[in-house]
Amino acid sequence: MNTIEEMLTGQIEMSEFIALLKSDPTLQNEIRNLVPPEAAHNRSHPLWEQQRISYMAFQDCGYDFLRFVCRFSRLDGSLGQNLNLWSPIYKVYSYYHPELPYTMICHDMFDLYLDAARDCFEGPEVVSIVEKIVKDAMEIKTKGKRRQRVKEEVERVFHVTDKKRPRWIQGAEWPMGVNSPMKYISQKRTGELVEYFFEDVDTGACRTVEQFY
Repeated sequence: MNTIEEMLTGQIEMSEFIALLKSDPTLQNEIRNLVPPEAAHNRSHPLWEQQRISYMAFQDCGYDFLRFVCRFSRLDGSLGQNLNLWSPIYKVYSYYHPELPYTMICHDMFDLYLDAARDCFEGPEVVSIVEKIVKDAMEIKTKGKRRQRVKEEVERVFHVTDKKRPRWIQGAEWPMGVNSPMKYISQKRTGELVEYFFEDVDTGACRTVEQFY
């Protein structure tokens, strides 16, 4: 198998693939040329519609599939960005090589992340905590038990009591404490301002997150 196939079939970790993609000109050229000329310059080619790939976006990238891929992925190793990297490569490669035993782990892990975060338990300070919970839960074989595990673990790690959680009006901005995510206490609206109050369970320190309508 080549490096692309190893990634798509789960033979190498996405972190290893990203490191190679950033440093290996041969791999970069292989991805750059994944779309053959007969499809690259033909918006009516069945590849685009069948695989739900934006021909216009590909065209905007100068018919360069590597640029197209990097346009949608920051290559930072996060679960969402891993899916953004895997997805377009998978769509093109599977069109021409449907026989390979492709792994869906990037898709499954991000779905599980969404189950864990629930538009609530997120934010730049705590994203690594949630992603670790998700990765640990992937060792469980059945999807139902995985979902149950991540929801239980998130509520434990985020110190949720009585199902209390913030109702964010913008994106979630859960703050991190010294050793774990801070505990949500309450929220208050004053006009267009909503204040979210949190407490560090280890130190007792308090923080207020402000968002505006």
